[in-house]
Parts: sequence; C-alpha cells; structure tokens
Amino acid sequence: MAYYDRYRGSRRKRQNRIKIILLILVLLVVVGLAALFFLQDTVIFTTDGFRFPFSDKEDGQKNDPPLDPDDVHLEIEDPQPGASNLHPSETPTAPTAPSVPQEQPTQPVELPQTAALMLNGSTIVEDRADVLRRISEGAYSQLALQVKTPEGISLVDDGLVKDGISPDAEAFAAALEGMDLPKVAVISALRDNVRPRTGYRASALKLASGSTWLDREYLSWFDPAGKDTLACLLASVEACKAAGFEQVILQNFRYPTAGKLELIDYGDAQSRRGALTELARQLRESTDMPLGLVLTGEAATGLLDGTAGLDVAELAQYFDVLYAPASDFSADLSALDAAVEGTACRVGLVVVGNAPVPADFDRDFVRIP
Repeated sequence: MAYYDRYRGSRRKRQNRIKIILLILVLLVVVGLAALFFLQDTVIFTTDGFRFPFSDKEDGQKNDPPLDPDDVHLEIEDPQPGASNLHPSETPTAPTAPSVPQEQPTQPVELPQTAALMLNGSTIVEDRADVLRRISEGAYSQLALQVKTPEGISLVDDGLVKDGISPDAEAFAAALEGMDLPKVAVISALRDNVRPRTGYRASALKLASGSTWLDREYLSWFDPAGKDTLACLLASVEACKAAGFEQVILQNFRYPTAGKLELIDYGDAQSRRGALTELARQLRESTDMPLGLVLTGEAATGLLDGTAGLDVAELAQYFDVLYAPASDFSADLSALDAAVEGTACRVGLVVVGNAPVPADFDRDFVRIP
C-alpha cells in the first residue's frame, strides 16, 4: 500500500515561526522581570532611564561602597575665637547689625503739686479702692470730686433745702474719712435746679412775668445779683471746707449762655460783668477757702465774655486759680497770664480727655477723663 504524505504548504511553516517568536518574547519578558526583582536594590534610576552598576568605575569616577551609619566617625571641633566657620569658597563679609530700636526706659512725669483727677463724688461711695488706684497710677497729687451738680443735688449738707441733699451724703462723708490725699470740691455755683426753684425762688433768674427762667435742659439758675445768692453759695463752700476739702472750684459761676436768653429779666443790674464781679468780691471777703473758677472758652481766649458776665482781669483779683477749658495741654495761655499779672491768681487748665502730660508742664490742672 502506498504511503500518502498530505501537503501542508507554506501557511503551516509561517504559523510555526510566529509561535517561536512569541515564545522567545515571553521568555525575554520573564527574564527581564526576574532581573528587576532580584536586582531592584542595585538598579539606578536617572532622567535617562535606569541602569545597573556592574562595574567599579563609571565615567572615570570610583563608586564608593555604601557606608554603615554605625561605622561613621565624626570629629567636631569647638569653634576657635575669631575663627571663621565659612566654607573656603565663601568670601567673608562684615556682619550687619540688625536695626532694632532700643527701648528707652520710661521716665515718670513729675506732675504739678495741684494736678487733680476729677470724678463724680459718688464714685468714692461706689468703689473707693478703685478711685485710689486711679489716683496712684496717674501720679496725681489731688483728687477733685464733683460735690454739687447742675441738677442741684449736693453730697455735702449745706443746711439749705432738704431736697438738695443726696441720699448718699452720709456714705460720702464716711468715704472721705481717712483719705490723706488733698481733696478739691467742684460745685456748680449758680446753675442749680433745686434751690432757686424751691426755698430761694426770689433769687432765681426770672422772666418778665416773674416766672423762673429755665435753660435748654430745663434747669434753673441763681441770679448773681439775687438777695440770697451769696448766702447760698457761701453755704456750699463752707460745707465743703467742713467736709475736709482744701479747695473749691466753681463751675457755672456766670450768667447763662444758651437758651432763650432774650426772655431773661436782668432786673436792676447795670451790667452782667459788674454784677458777677461784685458777687466774686463778696464771696472772697466772706471765706478763706482757696477758690478756683472755670472760665468759658470765650473768656479764656478773649479775656471777656459779655454774655456770661466774665471779665478775667477783674475776677483775677478774687480767685486763686482761673482754669481755662482745653482738650489737651497745648493751649496758648499767654493772654491769660498777662491778664492776671500783678495779682496772686494763677492760670490753670481743665483738660477733658486722656491727653499725655508734657514733661515740662508745671501749671495747675484738673483732668476730666
């Protein structure tokens, strides 16, 4: 029987060749993965790919073997005085000292002997310890207390009208005891909403109809020329003296300057300045208590305030200190100094606010915080 060998053709040969090529590729991949696995600790990755350090030299440089940290020996020398720690390649330059402002020690300002902090009198009843702390921290030499307000309520009993005495008067007197600090009483002299409307109505400023005149805040005023005005004012001053105050500063010692002034009947007064100056003279002759007077802004700058009845040159004869109102300590007081020249009167300031005291300031002043 004849043997027949079927012809397979060229297609079979081509398929066998492809299989061999694929097998070789798979083998190469397996060998490559195995090499990466076993040599991953020595492979070097660079921006150009990766390579294996199979030689001791590369690019003419010897590759040092990795060092064990335990085998490293470090020798650290203490820096020598004046020696440079710069690398030899660095050029030493002179160090530049940092520009740090030097803190200057604060020198306490020596305040005048009549530097006073002005507070409402009720504050020493509410918290006397806090008042003393504020005086001490501000280095004030005196404490000025508002004893009688424009509403006519007084913390010291002047013996005039019961309605004009504060219910805290006894507590106020007790709080004053033991205070060795010099104390100044501040009183509203002629603006009083109790006495001219109750027990001393004949001495109030009036309308032409005879009714009591009231200002914009509906408060009454004493008439400087009233028959009982001096007696009432003197009673307040003497009550402050009895309570232990060393000085009395008068606020509102003047005629009103706001409100319907054209309705006021000034009576027989020839001039407001004359009437007010006469009241000041009589008060000065009736008490030995040191007296201060707070001027209006117009009187402090122009030396006259016709509406208020203030004549600085005349009033300087009867007061120990004339106080000019100011927002700080830079006020020009030269005109006032000239006006009081030749008298025993001094010029001071009533400063409203917390402006710092200049180191060379030596005038009397009262600060109203």
